[in-house]
Amino acid sequence: MSVDQLSNYSVWTNLAIFLGLSVVIWLAGTQLQRTADAIALRTGLARAFVGVLMLSVATSLPETASVLSAARAGDADLAVHALMGATMTQMSLLVVADLAACRQGALTHLSPRFLLLFQGVGLLLMISVAVAAMAAGPIVTVGRLDMWGVAIALTYIAVIYWSYRMQGRDRWQPMGLYSETLAPGRDGAVCIIEELETEQEEESRFKEWSLRWIAALFAGAALIVLAAGWNAALVAEVLSVQTGLGASFIGVTLLAFATSTPELASVISSSRRGAYSLAFSNIFGTNMYNLFLLFVAEIFYVGGFVFQGVHPSAIFAGAVTAMIVCTYLWGLLEHENRTIFRLGWDSAAVVVLFLGGYYILYLIR
Repeated sequence: MSVDQLSNYSVWTNLAIFLGLSVVIWLAGTQLQRTADAIALRTGLARAFVGVLMLSVATSLPETASVLSAARAGDADLAVHALMGATMTQMSLLVVADLAACRQGALTHLSPRFLLLFQGVGLLLMISVAVAAMAAGPIVTVGRLDMWGVAIALTYIAVIYWSYRMQGRDRWQPMGLYSETLAPGRDGAVCIIEELETEQEEESRFKEWSLRWIAALFAGAALIVLAAGWNAALVAEVLSVQTGLGASFIGVTLLAFATSTPELASVISSSRRGAYSLAFSNIFGTNMYNLFLLFVAEIFYVGGFVFQGVHPSAIFAGAVTAMIVCTYLWGLLEHENRTIFRLGWDSAAVVVLFLGGYYILYLIR
């Protein structure tokens, strides 16, 4: 599949191809989540750590493919907007996880792990550095790199390292908090016990699978996601021209949606089976890896510095993402079980932020 070939198709044909690729990414993403869960149980690694490292990197392969493709083609606008749009979209997927939760209650009430707070703060720090980079442009440069890309990479490595150091350490647990509406008497300790029960059920499910076979399934699903994501980026590039909406708006909307389907499949599957910490850490970890890809784009970009002359819509998408992260961190810290139409209050606020953000992005495209 090439850009020249796709350009000969109509808009509707390309939209159909794009939706088909999105479905393929969805199905492969579901397999990624299941096998990552099995690997976490077999190796003894904490689910939150597996979510922030292995699963997040695998489900971000579509973003990796689209960014490398755009950077090599010299299209910094599409590369940056695809990543910033993906972070904004993927953080909002926690709303879907909230709806899909198999037990009544707000998602943040059912996720009392201390490690999630640390990962959320790390993501917020990376967003702040990325927004500063896009607003200021290159300042201190060495070869094809500037200090902003290096700062983003070092921050990502530091968060991953400390996530590993802190896994399994319950430094902080909410105790004595309970729902006054849907699930009275359920405190932070009960939520952790329920997650452990879910892990035991999953362990019995995968006990007949060898670790080698599970890893092979994981790798196969990752390759399918990578191939489908690469082709989705090509279709999005053609659609940006055919529709007249431009690379900036297509990058933060259509392409961001397609490359986020593995995360959508993952958070729905995790929430339905009670693995709430995995759902949260996958989204946090995926967005941190997406921002790390800005450093990768800087290396492969052929037109100078990727942060130079970025459209304001990318900066705005980063700011909205920061607001969404802060809202969920507030919910994790408060740990109350207040809901609005089955959604936690924080998820309801995120719906408003997301829809309002997309409308403003359309206005400033």
